[in-house]
Amino acid sequence: MRRNDESKVSSKTEVVLALGSNIGNRNDYLDQAICALESLIGPLQESSRWVSDPILQEPHDANADAGNLDVEQAQDQYINMVVIGSTQLSPLSLLAETQKIEESLGRPARHGFHTPRTIDIDLIAIGSTQVCSDVLTLPHKEAMNRLFVLLPLAELRPDYCFAMQTKPIAQLITQAPQISINPQSTEAR
Repeated sequence: MRRNDESKVSSKTEVVLALGSNIGNRNDYLDQAICALESLIGPLQESSRWVSDPILQEPHDANADAGNLDVEQAQDQYINMVVIGSTQLSPLSLLAETQKIEESLGRPARHGFHTPRTIDIDLIAIGSTQVCSDVLTLPHKEAMNRLFVLLPLAELRPDYCFAMQTKPIAQLITQAPQISINPQSTEAR
């Protein structure tokens, strides 16, 4: 795949991505995403996989518009993990590439928040890069509050610290909203 030179940064930078799936063969979708990501951001360090309950929205009106993509749906548990690689792509170029991977694995381009998904690939951090735009925030604005990101990331980088953050990851884990989350058993894969 040919990339425009203006979409690259000057040197390879560490990139942290969170992956999740809660539709169909969740482990297979994660495996396919990992294969696609390896061709994009090189060899990956992979956390173990974690099983967590979905984040649900506030209760909604039963008569809500059926066409609303944000309407809460009954959902299976997620399998989540974190991968770390490196990239020369700009943050927006990397976002576009990960969205292409999501679409190739059956996730609609237009989707709501907190909806079931075959695959979700979130850019958590790209080195110490900070971005705040309508389409991307780095570090990911909710990563420090999500155990399904923090616990797998702590496996790979127990001393990790988000850009502009002084709290160590262990402290973020204790302060994050508690959810039902457990390591996936190896027999379940």
